Amino acid sequence: MKSWLFQVTNRTIIDFYRQRRHQEINGDDLWLLAEQETANTESTRAEDIKQELSQCIAPFIQALPADTGELLTSIDLEGTSQKRYAEQHGVSYSTLKSRVQKGRTSLKAIFDDCCYFELDQQGNLIGYEEKPNNCRRC
Repeated sequence: MKSWLFQVTNRTIIDFYRQRRHQEINGDDLWLLAEQETANTESTRAEDIKQELSQCIAPFIQALPADTGELLTSIDLEGTSQKRYAEQHGVSYSTLKSRVQKGRTSLKAIFDDCCYFELDQQGNLIGYEEKPNNCRRC
C-alpha cells in the first residue's frame, strides 16, 4: 500500500509540473529554490564548523589515556576496521567495540568541556561557542 501510494503521488507531481512547463512561473512557485538555497547555506556552514573542530580531534585524543588514544587514532583517524584492530591486538571484537564507544564518550566529554554545541532537530551540529574557561587544548 505504501509503495503504491508513493508511486501515485510521485506521478501526480510529475504530471502537475509537466502541465505547467509551458506556463509562466511566478515568485510563489520558487519556494523550493529558496529552501534549497537555505539548505545549501546551512550545509556549507556545517562543513565549516566541522573543519574548524577537526583541528581539535588529534590534540584531544592525545589528552586521553595512551591506550584509548591509540585505539581511537587507529580506528577513527587512520580508518582501521574494528575487526582488524581486534585481531591484530588479540582482543575480542565485542570488547573492542565497547572500548571504542567508551573512548568516543571520553572524547566527547573533552569537547563538551571546551565548547557549547548547538544541534538541529536531527542531531546535526549547526553551531558552537567556546566556553569562557579558555580551553587551550587545541
